[in-house]
Amino acid sequence: MDMFIINALERILSTLHKRKNQNKQLRISCNTMLGIVKKYTKSKKTLTSLELGGFIAQLLATLKLACESKQNSVKVIALDCLQKLMDYGYFRPEIADPENPNRRFMEEVIKIIEKCFEDSNEDVQLQIIKASLTAVTSDNCQVHDHALMTAVRVCYNIHIVSDSVINQVTAKVSLQQILDCVYQRFENASQQSKEQAKNKSNNNDNNDDDDDNVGEKEKEEQSEEKEEPSEENEENDHEVSKEDISKEIIMDIISKSVDLEDSNNEEEEEGEGEGEEEGEEKPEENKVEEENNEKSNNNNDEEDYDDTASNSSITEGENVDANAAQSTYADCYLIFRAFCKLSMKELPSSASSSSGEMRTKILSLELLHSIIQNAGPALRSNERFIKQAVIKYLFISLLSNGVSPVNKIFSLSLDVFYALICNFQGYLKHQIGVFYSKILLHILASAISTTQQKQAVLRLLLKI
Repeated sequence: MDMFIINALERILSTLHKRKNQNKQLRISCNTMLGIVKKYTKSKKTLTSLELGGFIAQLLATLKLACESKQNSVKVIALDCLQKLMDYGYFRPEIADPENPNRRFMEEVIKIIEKCFEDSNEDVQLQIIKASLTAVTSDNCQVHDHALMTAVRVCYNIHIVSDSVINQVTAKVSLQQILDCVYQRFENASQQSKEQAKNKSNNNDNNDDDDDNVGEKEKEEQSEEKEEPSEENEENDHEVSKEDISKEIIMDIISKSVDLEDSNNEEEEEGEGEGEEEGEEKPEENKVEEENNEKSNNNNDEEDYDDTASNSSITEGENVDANAAQSTYADCYLIFRAFCKLSMKELPSSASSSSGEMRTKILSLELLHSIIQNAGPALRSNERFIKQAVIKYLFISLLSNGVSPVNKIFSLSLDVFYALICNFQGYLKHQIGVFYSKILLHILASAISTTQQKQAVLRLLLKI
């Protein structure tokens, strides 16, 4: 058992106010956990997964009480302990609560961290940023979907709301690290999925080659067996007696007479046979139509699956690598869409450069520019991301912010547009043409546009 847990619990107890009525439940919980931790430490026993899950559930309840305390110093100690627990792998996905196997520890940890954000204390905010960053970037934790968005939102809000410049800069840098980690995981998962599919195809090709070789060997053996009896038959043919020849002549005469009688019967039955054949062809046409209908239904089912797959983190019936690629794509899509929506919010007429609305729009555009500029090969070639995220959300944001009178927002919109041209030009020819005609050329021709805006457009055109 790590000593930092004992140190954190002892520090919480020493920091608590000595009034009996305050923090009574937290004090009892800390003392109980201290006894459990020291017991495990002295015994030096290796805990099973069930024992470890029960221990973590008790410890998490204690730290939750500490985070709900009104003392900021206690919150800082509890958040620091949570960060170290995540970093040292105490909240791995395979560790479950024995009383509630469906319980997810990391989701509860993110909720505890989010509740601490209600406090405006600078030290608490800084510790929230550190814990949120560790939760997302640590390989021991798996934070996806709602929990991931909560961690991103907490850091985002601290940058907007905090009065501390240090916390603002730290939150922004942490957001950038979170984005790099999430999108890099998508690149890695996509690469692993492609490699696995390639290995499967190679294995199938090798199996087909083996089957072909086995078939050729069998054919050669059968041909050799046929050649041997053929030689024996040639020798026996030479030994055929005259009696056999006469028997064959007599059988030919009998067969000819039988054929004459059968031919008359066949002419009478031809009319009935043609009717029966026409009746048999109709069901075959119906089968073809049924097969075509089944194929069209299957195609519709596949299209429906493609549309719904983007909204689910993990789909059933796929392998582990495909599931990982699907889950990481959902994370990338949710983050990207959230920033696009934040960047599309209209600014009030009285918004100043230091207002929360202005800083929200600027930070969103900066993060979107970072995502587009640093996009990896898997993201650049992902048509689903381009259709569902870039075309559906980002271009609407660019069309609205590309005519903004605020120079900072206008220049950021041009930077995002230039990054799109560099990385997604092959998929966005029509949309790029619309941005040219509706934004760039309109600004150059408009008398309302400022000199700085026209110069920025000309610099962009020279780059392109």
